[in-house]
Amino acid sequence: MATSFPLSGVSSTQLEALRMENLGVWCALNTFKVDHRKFTFSQRKYLKEIYLSTNPFVSVRKCTQVGLTIWMILKVLHKLRYSEFVGPRVAKKAGFYFPVHDSVAKFSKDRLAPLVANIPEFSEVMSGQGSIELKQLGNSSLYMSYMGGTATKDSTPLDIICLDETRLMDVAEINQVEERLSGSMYPEIYKISTAGFPNDAIDKAFLQGNQKYWHTNCNCSDGVVLSDVFPDCIGQRRKKGGVIEYFYRCPACGKEDLDPQDGGYVMHNPGSRIDSFHIHHMLSPTKTAKS
Repeated sequence: MATSFPLSGVSSTQLEALRMENLGVWCALNTFKVDHRKFTFSQRKYLKEIYLSTNPFVSVRKCTQVGLTIWMILKVLHKLRYSEFVGPRVAKKAGFYFPVHDSVAKFSKDRLAPLVANIPEFSEVMSGQGSIELKQLGNSSLYMSYMGGTATKDSTPLDIICLDETRLMDVAEINQVEERLSGSMYPEIYKISTAGFPNDAIDKAFLQGNQKYWHTNCNCSDGVVLSDVFPDCIGQRRKKGGVIEYFYRCPACGKEDLDPQDGGYVMHNPGSRIDSFHIHHMLSPTKTAKS
């Protein structure tokens, strides 16, 4: 699996350090399965930069089913696994939050457990089975909870907070959870969600960040953001036999048969210190121009 930067000339010691420091490098050098399929970036190029990001504050405004929950799981597991080997070299506590209670059990049993089981680097340091709400990775801890009740948001101090589907969470509760980072020397916050109302929840978090939009290559100098010009980016032509064929196009330059993933992220708000990404459904490998 290719990374976004060359590794030639890097010593084995340097490579091992990079592997422990950067999730993207770790994924590129490991073979493992996610939901019974081999993990790869080949059909999800839009994920590479997110995996390679070392920013402690990342927000992703996304569509459904594009692999971001897995990114967040791997991000926190990788952070906890190597927290005592890189950076300040101290154990960390992370909290993974969901909008509803039953999501905790489903996530723990259906997503987390199978993933850990087929990655020895994680399973070998996980102390027993633990509970549904708490997993130990060496001296580090992963708490899984939901946004209900006061105790779940005010008790244990944390270093890392992961918020899944923030559009379904109350802003006041999010602020309350983030206060659990107030005692951490190295706080990290990761937020992902499908879009909701403008300037609310994940949209607000995205706008506060550096606003990385995926620009698909066309004949325009800066490409085209397909979601900004939908539905005008969908073209159609009649083939022999009367069959209608649908394709992606740029309404500005007219180039047809675009590959949505042929492109890259461009910052629209470069002054922000927060990494924020926008992922629309036309980037999904399971969606066609016709659908």
